[in-house]
Amino acid sequence: MNLVPEKNSDFSKTEYWDSFFTKRKATFEWYGNYENLKRLLTRYISAKDDILMSGCGNSDLSINLYSDGFTNMTCVDNSEVVIANMNNKHKNKYPGLVYEIEDILNTKYANEKFSAIIDKGTLDALMPDGEVESLTRAMKIENGWIIRVCQCTEVEDSPDFNGQPVFMVVCIKVNKIPGTNPVLEWNPDGLTNERLDSINYLLEIVIDTQKSVSMCFDLTKCRMEDMSNNYRFEINCSQTKKPRYTIMIVESRTQKNPNKMTFAAFIVPRGREHEWLFSSKEGQDTLRQNCNVDRLAIISMHRGQIYKNLKQVQGELSRLMLKIAPQGVIRRGATILFLSLEQLGDRKIIMESKNEHSGNFVIEEVIGQKGETYRRLVFLNMPHIIQSEAKLLTENGEIKIDYSHFLSDYIPYLGLGVGILANQLNKEFKILLIGLGGGVLTNLLLNAYKNVNIVAVEIDPVIYKIAKEAFGLLEDSRLEVNVCDGLEYICNAVKNNDKYDAVVYDVDAKDPTLGLSGPPKAFLRQDMLNNIKSLIGKDGLFLLNFVCRASDVKTEILNVLKTNFKQLTLLKIAEDICRVLLAGNSDKAFDAYLLEQTAVYMNQCTKSNPLIACDIIDISALKENIEDI
Repeated sequence: MNLVPEKNSDFSKTEYWDSFFTKRKATFEWYGNYENLKRLLTRYISAKDDILMSGCGNSDLSINLYSDGFTNMTCVDNSEVVIANMNNKHKNKYPGLVYEIEDILNTKYANEKFSAIIDKGTLDALMPDGEVESLTRAMKIENGWIIRVCQCTEVEDSPDFNGQPVFMVVCIKVNKIPGTNPVLEWNPDGLTNERLDSINYLLEIVIDTQKSVSMCFDLTKCRMEDMSNNYRFEINCSQTKKPRYTIMIVESRTQKNPNKMTFAAFIVPRGREHEWLFSSKEGQDTLRQNCNVDRLAIISMHRGQIYKNLKQVQGELSRLMLKIAPQGVIRRGATILFLSLEQLGDRKIIMESKNEHSGNFVIEEVIGQKGETYRRLVFLNMPHIIQSEAKLLTENGEIKIDYSHFLSDYIPYLGLGVGILANQLNKEFKILLIGLGGGVLTNLLLNAYKNVNIVAVEIDPVIYKIAKEAFGLLEDSRLEVNVCDGLEYICNAVKNNDKYDAVVYDVDAKDPTLGLSGPPKAFLRQDMLNNIKSLIGKDGLFLLNFVCRASDVKTEILNVLKTNFKQLTLLKIAEDICRVLLAGNSDKAFDAYLLEQTAVYMNQCTKSNPLIACDIIDISALKENIEDI
């Protein structure tokens, strides 16, 4: 039996409803049953209220309320058919419960007769479309009220939930003051009322809620069509409106039956979000397999938010985890399993600022898994990428920098490239470094090679200051720092006929959405490559920290470099998308033998320096990390 009209406007016609209730004798609930709505309804009405039930239809809502003590109730509908049916069914059984035929826009009742009105769909029937007439009809009802929209979360918890959330609109009559803005509120849980500035913001919240609830419903049923785009989302803090949690859903490629899938949630300790296990697709799937589940929710916490302990975090997220668990987990009555490597971890922001070149940034100190402390520089436009990191040591109560610690092997590998030159002991070498950052690479080169002089270029004076004050940049007569634009510096150096034994790029791209995180593409234009070749000559080296997520962009750049340099070697970094590129135009190839011999020399240098005092290159793994181009 098809009861849906041919066009939405029919919902506002009495003839449609007479036909509907003639065909549909059984009770019909459009927006959930009484048990789903009871908590919110009984929060706003009392047994003393004189209640008008608008558009009662043949719903059992009036009967349920009556049975709970709300006996002073008048139920109206414009359909003679349904009012006759309801009177026949309930008139004698529920004394005092009145059913009457009325047009809600033009009733016979005296003003202020009722202290509460309940509408379970009449407004939708009056405005089934966006036409002016419909909107005018609706505003005739709503004008002059405080509007509070409440999310009926019990509907979403019911076993027959269909994926569409239900909202209860609570209108509280006020004495309207000319010139004042309407009072608009959002209530996501039945308890907390959030005051909003505009109707558009309220509508935006409702639409976002519909999307998120629908997404969670699809997750429970395993109906997600585009896993790459739909499995990552953020949860905002209700007070600050800023992101509080990032949720990444990782699934098995084989088990897709929602009734058989297993599920757990993993809380990433603060300060470890950048690690391969938590930030890369391969690492995340490895973590899922290690947790022995078919679906894993990986939960990251955000800077600037307060988290007391694991119990608090679990409490905040337990309802959401139930909403995104495969339906079989809920049907089996399984408890959501929360996992973590440790406690929440500790993250302390010691500086937060903004500058012209890098935007918002923070310097923070994070406690590692073994209790060690790391100081980090993070640009907030790329919050999961650590720009610079130093390990802190405490000696006799004094905090010092551990110069033997490197966040990534790309830094020692860039140092290895410079070592190809520095291994020629009877010669001084001049290196141009584009991108000082926290100075970690500069410190390594100064500590490892006594015959290397560095000209470092840093566009941001604030970062240069941070390198000195927070990351232990070594002030040395062999180091010259220029605060200026790297592209301009290179062009001017060519004009001045300057020469360098090596040019090193360690500079990040400010717009990682292009698929290239470093170096910026402007540094790899043909005119700039011509400048590099002019600066280093035939026997010099060109070294790059190369970070590219887009395979097509990576291929394009490598092809360009192949046409400009005779020798090109790529060193991959374990569990990272970083690559170190070694390029040059001499006849000497950067083969495994040369790199291994250079690594031996480099380790000798770093072991003999008391500030490092250890090997920094794993020679046994070096050959395996040479990648075919």
